[in-house]
Amino acid sequence: MMTIRVLVADDQDIVRAGLTMILDAQPGIAVVGQAADGRRTGPRPAQPIEPLTAREKEVLIASLMRKLHARNRVEIAMWVYETGRIKT
Repeated sequence: MMTIRVLVADDQDIVRAGLTMILDAQPGIAVVGQAADGRRTGPRPAQPIEPLTAREKEVLIASLMRKLHARNRVEIAMWVYETGRIKT
């Protein structure tokens, strides 16, 4: 059986701890590290001229979750990785 190796990155300690516990409990998944940020190298993506409101951020995530039939942000992140939309 192939083991999926996961790095958990979130700026909130409690979220990282919770995700790590959930993922470690799954067969075939191994959390190999944690980070408080995404360890981005290179320039940051352009930000909108006006910052997104809290409501706009909620709608963005909700829209992605609905389209992908995802139950949470972890499933969105898994979809991004599994479909090659992020380089490792």
